[in-house]
Amino acid sequence: MDSKFMNKFMEIGGRIGANKYMTAIRDGFAYTMPLIMAGALAVMFNNVLFSSGSILALLINNIMGLGADEVNAFSEFTNQWISPWLGALDAGTLSLLSLALVGALAYIRAEQEDVDRITTVLVAIGAFFILAPLTRVSDSAPWITHFLGAMGLFVALFTGIIASNIYIYFTKKGWTIKMPEMVPPAVGKGFAAIIPGGLTFLAFAVVPWLFATGILEPTQMVTVDGALSEVPITNIFQWVEHLVMTPLMELFGSADPDKFIPALIGVTLIDLLKQVFWFFGLHGANMIAPVNNSIWGLFDTLNVQSYAQTGEAMYLWTSSSWTIYVNHGGSGATLGLLIAMKFLNKRPDSAAIAKLSAGPGIFQINEPIIFGIPMVLNPIYAIPFVFISPILTIISFTSVWFGFGAAPVNTMPWTTPPIIGAALATNFDWESIVLSIITLALAAIMYAPFVLLANKEFEKQSGEELE
Repeated sequence: MDSKFMNKFMEIGGRIGANKYMTAIRDGFAYTMPLIMAGALAVMFNNVLFSSGSILALLINNIMGLGADEVNAFSEFTNQWISPWLGALDAGTLSLLSLALVGALAYIRAEQEDVDRITTVLVAIGAFFILAPLTRVSDSAPWITHFLGAMGLFVALFTGIIASNIYIYFTKKGWTIKMPEMVPPAVGKGFAAIIPGGLTFLAFAVVPWLFATGILEPTQMVTVDGALSEVPITNIFQWVEHLVMTPLMELFGSADPDKFIPALIGVTLIDLLKQVFWFFGLHGANMIAPVNNSIWGLFDTLNVQSYAQTGEAMYLWTSSSWTIYVNHGGSGATLGLLIAMKFLNKRPDSAAIAKLSAGPGIFQINEPIIFGIPMVLNPIYAIPFVFISPILTIISFTSVWFGFGAAPVNTMPWTTPPIIGAALATNFDWESIVLSIITLALAAIMYAPFVLLANKEFEKQSGEELE
């Protein structure tokens, strides 16, 4: 990579990294790692080993000659006694990611401004709940019932920063109730937080008030009892989700999958949007779910049915195509980053994160590396994280379209490891296996220069030369 470009890029990255808000966001995601790791590992073990639809269950069924809908004795035992145990972790880990982020951001901002940490965190969390994250009505990712998890990250980012800033501002202005010195410190801090906290709550209460009074009257179309109906949007979370989803539906509503160029533009743009959402902290896969499920998810089902009846696939590209050809290790093809780090990384912090992320990454779970590095708002990894996935989409889509590689005809669990997934989804088509290997190798190659750039940034910041 050109040294002039690298120096300029590092200069820009340094400026962004020195910003206290960017630092708070970066470290805030790092603080959520215990939740992310515990939840990700539980999902991985469940999907790979213990649930009735796990990879191991399917393998045992094949060995025993059982049908896909039948349950073998081992899977019946694990599905009853182990899978629910691990599944219970989700409620306190990944499903609380946004709430945890609000608290982490507030804590860091209070630490930066030397204001009481605990009261700042409690006020920020209270402000977050005032925005009504527990109410969700949407066809996007219908299995998610609230915004406390990844679906609420975008609003959580702003809440953690804005709520803490309002509280810190009034606290530093001296708008506090001062208690006598003989009062216990905890009591004194509690009384000091009453006015700044109350003003913060009032400021955030304006948002639901605008919805409740009808000043804001947005609506969205959702499926109710099998029919498409217009329903009101009742909170800021739903509105943000709607504002993102609706343009996507309008953009791809008239796409013609029978024409190469429009189809290529469609699959590339949807993948690019997914990565942009991820870069800014939104759950990209969930954000594009209405488009992906209604178009390419449908092609998955039709291909399975068509192959069973005729031995041929109806569509060259389905939702599973991204899984087997593009999303190696998860969104952004981050398994390629882990491979590049294995050979080129010299940073001790990145090495530790990569080591912890390797296991989940093999099974397509990459929250540990996305929020551990972190990839979110990372000035160094912005270019590869956002653009490598669309590039792999262009390469693999073009290859399959022109005859090298096959369309998926089996729907595989999304946690199926790369290459293995390509083999199983295409009934062991050798071209598909080769294409999967090629795109994984390309991901590692394209991430490599940025791993080296990260090494140089570490040397510059620490003043130490890495070996």
